[in-house]
Amino acid sequence: MSQSPSDSNLDDNYVDGWRNLTQSILEGESFSGFERNCAFLNVGGARFATASHVAGIDFADDARALALSDWDGDGDIDVWSVNRTAPRIRFLKNNSDPDRSFLSLRLEGAQSNRDAIGARVEIEAMDEGKPKRWIRTLRAGEGFLSQSGKTLLFNLGSAEKADRLVIRWPSGQATELKDVSLGQRITLKEGESRLITLDPLPAVEFAKQPFEGNPMNESSEAQIRLTGQIPLPRLSWKTWEGGEKALRSEDKKPRLINLWASWCLPCHKELREFISHREEFDQLGLDVLALSVDGLGGNPGEPEKAQDYLRRWKFPYEQGVATPELLDALQLIQDELFDAKRSLPVPFSLLVDEDDSIAAIYRGAVSAERVLNDLGSLSLEGEALDDYALPFAGRWFARPSPASLFPVAWGLAESGDLQAGLSYVMTHRSELEPNDEFAKLLLLLANRLSSARENEIAISLYLETLKADPSLAEASYGLGLKLHEKGDLENARKSYLEAIKKDPELAKPYFMLALLLQQSGQEENASATAMALLQRAIKKDPQYVNAYRALAQLYRSIGRLEEAASLEEKADAIAR
Repeated sequence: MSQSPSDSNLDDNYVDGWRNLTQSILEGESFSGFERNCAFLNVGGARFATASHVAGIDFADDARALALSDWDGDGDIDVWSVNRTAPRIRFLKNNSDPDRSFLSLRLEGAQSNRDAIGARVEIEAMDEGKPKRWIRTLRAGEGFLSQSGKTLLFNLGSAEKADRLVIRWPSGQATELKDVSLGQRITLKEGESRLITLDPLPAVEFAKQPFEGNPMNESSEAQIRLTGQIPLPRLSWKTWEGGEKALRSEDKKPRLINLWASWCLPCHKELREFISHREEFDQLGLDVLALSVDGLGGNPGEPEKAQDYLRRWKFPYEQGVATPELLDALQLIQDELFDAKRSLPVPFSLLVDEDDSIAAIYRGAVSAERVLNDLGSLSLEGEALDDYALPFAGRWFARPSPASLFPVAWGLAESGDLQAGLSYVMTHRSELEPNDEFAKLLLLLANRLSSARENEIAISLYLETLKADPSLAEASYGLGLKLHEKGDLENARKSYLEAIKKDPELAKPYFMLALLLQQSGQEENASATAMALLQRAIKKDPQYVNAYRALAQLYRSIGRLEEAASLEEKADAIAR
């Protein structure tokens, strides 16, 4: 395994490795290619044999850590394993020969550290007629992210007693005992020779049926009641005739938005159940919107077939076709709300309250009864909502933090529909502004607007960004770029200079100042100044192709042809 850097200088390969590993986690992939757990048997000296299968430990659990302990008190080591996949924790009971002798020893330091970490214990005994010696050292932890119990367990074969027991304490003291009885749990304090016998461990009940499932086969179904409001973006869907309608409810009613497909049999059952519960839905003011995903996002099927099904079923609610933009936005929202990144299943549903906030997410088919229960929970707040949202009973260790809109807003601004992202950020600005990254969110939107040639809105947003965080050099540069395009050369020059003042390592402002000088032609020795600026841009960014070409053009204009040709060659080499 590669080592982490010893200082703060992280190279690109190291950062990319962590980024890829994180992405693998989020997508549910195995860290180690579904390798099975391994156990090795010492067969004498430095020789080991693989005993994974016969030991019963070779599960494909993507295990992370092991804790060793005589959990059931029968004198042999049992294993707790913690896994990244299900089961998240597994108990492996050791069923070896129960007639083998053992001694369980717990130490307490006095002059040494209280836990006696570092103590070395030696036992001498006769096993099968031969004298043997066993050695254990008490450690604070060993293995990856692991801490076993501090009890030292010795399996002594057929020995009838420990002829000699020696503890070498971290303080340098030594305790020696002779003729110690076996088959017991004892404790010893540093500086004393009296052994204290501990009571036997209580009997432990274990499940009759061990876990036999495939840990990597997870269900894609989930029914999640959110504990915080996540407003729905301004999205639209299409009618069967091709018209466009808003996803948000026009009459301020709660709405169940359902994605389904004509080829999906669970979808058929689910929609028919919605039809049969129309009276209960109507009584609670619930609207239903069924949107076909036939032919979208790699799904098979045809919308016409979906429409025919709903017509034959006399589906009483609004219906139509989802759009690629709608699916992308819902996928993004799901990805930002949950660590696990999974493609939207079919069916997939959202319960949206009267304020157009997402209240519940249903991956896979959902029963009408569950929808009705969640509908009744829309008025819950605070601890009552937290308790309702739990999928199981229990006591809270810490209440969940309020849901943050920021990840959703950032996702929409970064990769979603530009106008939907802009609308979402502006509509919910008051909730987003307290976040430390809010200025960078505005900058992200401003840059996207700039690329889309929405210059006036981009200028306005660059100004808003600088108001939120005046230190952002990228915002000053972006503002200068738009003012430059607009023909406001003086203010563009000021913005470029501000960008350089805030971050002298940015290459682009130097480049744009050089172009501006050539364009204005008002400054004496403009060409020489422009050359100096372009040289500085190249120094800041040795891969800046456009700066090489612009400098080559200037050299050519004053007859420095060889230098111009050399710069062009460098630019071509980088471009390749």
